[in-house]
Amino acid sequence: MIGLVAKDFLVFKKICKPAYRLLGIILLLCACIFIPQAAIPYISLLLPLMGVAFLTELVKIEEKSDWKNYLPVLPITDKEIVVGRYLFSGILFVSLSVLTFLLCIIAAFTGHFSFTTVVPNLVLGMCCTVLTICLGVPSGFVFKQSNCTGAMIAAIMFCAVIRSTGLDTAFFAESSFLAYALLIIVMVLLLYLSYRASLSIFRKRRRAKSKVASND
Repeated sequence: MIGLVAKDFLVFKKICKPAYRLLGIILLLCACIFIPQAAIPYISLLLPLMGVAFLTELVKIEEKSDWKNYLPVLPITDKEIVVGRYLFSGILFVSLSVLTFLLCIIAAFTGHFSFTTVVPNLVLGMCCTVLTICLGVPSGFVFKQSNCTGAMIAAIMFCAVIRSTGLDTAFFAESSFLAYALLIIVMVLLLYLSYRASLSIFRKRRRAKSKVASND
């Protein structure tokens, strides 16, 4: 399983070259320092999604390389393959969430406004990313980029509607600790359901591939 996660990060490293990553961080820092109030809503919402959106590129590469035909013969279980993809997505999510959190602190300091004012955007961006993972990973196990991209667009559009209607701001303005705890429980439940769906999809595809191989 660790080897699969390492493989995903090697592909990520190949696509996102160090120079591009460094340039991106510099641009983000400049935005947080010079235009903090204008930049932070977009950074807090979109930055966590950028890493997870890499899943579409990963699926595209796997589709072109016929990776789906190689996976069934690997000496690893279905569960390890599926968990490995969620682990990769989770590491990207946590890393970019930490970076987003730090950028929000810098922006609040340089812009002389309270950090609490960006919390709704920050939490919404994290929830949107989790929802994108929940839809994108199972779709990716169909090994079609269009399916994965469509699922991610659906998740992003849903969160955009929440943001445009102001429901997120109203939620955080009125919510108690219990409501935050409920939100976390819902996100964990969605991840579990997504995992079960991914495992079911992959097992069906692996069994179908084994039947074809045995008939040949």
